[in-house]
Amino acid sequence: MAKKPKPDMPLPAELAGLAEKLRHKDAKVKIAALEALAQKGEAAEPAATAVCNCLIEDSEEITKAALRAIEKIHPKIYPLVASMVLDPTVRDRSNSVKKLGLLGKEAKCVQNFLIHRMSHEIKDFIANYMSEGASFRLDPDRAKNYLFSIEVFAAIQMIDESNEAAFDCLIKYLELEQLAKVEYPEAAPWRGILQWEPATKLADDWAGQRKERVKKLIAAIESEIKTGPYVLVSLALVKRHPQESKHLAERIKDLKLSTYPQIRDAAKQALDAIEADM
Repeated sequence: MAKKPKPDMPLPAELAGLAEKLRHKDAKVKIAALEALAQKGEAAEPAATAVCNCLIEDSEEITKAALRAIEKIHPKIYPLVASMVLDPTVRDRSNSVKKLGLLGKEAKCVQNFLIHRMSHEIKDFIANYMSEGASFRLDPDRAKNYLFSIEVFAAIQMIDESNEAAFDCLIKYLELEQLAKVEYPEAAPWRGILQWEPATKLADDWAGQRKERVKKLIAAIESEIKTGPYVLVSLALVKRHPQESKHLAERIKDLKLSTYPQIRDAAKQALDAIEADM
């Protein structure tokens, strides 16, 4: 049984008041509070989560004020967070998020920003994918500018494995592959840009033995069981999680007649696991 995460300690009164102002609708109030926190330096580190949450704002002015505050109150994460916000290249952002993950709980204050970043990119990706036609769907380089890496999810897992919102975002990421296949089969040259196989393995590791998470994962890979290019990966998941995959038994039986021996063998193993669990 997984241990429940300890609740965050309440902020000291002087920091709590400033952190509350960071939720104000008036940008000037937010910026003034960020500047006040920055002046406190590392003594304001307990308010780092509230400051990092300001990076989610649409206002460039607030974002810059938040970065200036992070530089003063949490200098260890500042260059990495700044890279995630400011660097235009996939490589730089990817390197930075890896380092954030290695910091573990020390980088917990930035996880809401990372989740928002991926959620925003997924929504933006879908909007462009659906509206711009083949010129977007068949451009892998442009696609990478949106969903640059599953390393963001891997970093969040290392920072806070209990974060359910992040796990759900990863499942949504996996479902984009289904969108590509079902809605736009002509986008075959682009498929795979989402790193579906490693993302699935990450989700499996992250789900562990939590039944609700496993159910979400199995639901996300169902369509791969019959026609997907990742059928072997999906059958391996079924074998690992037979109890949550029983409803797929009939579909898997058809794969025992596949012209590919590897698929036939994997289907048999998956069905054997399901039957043994009954």
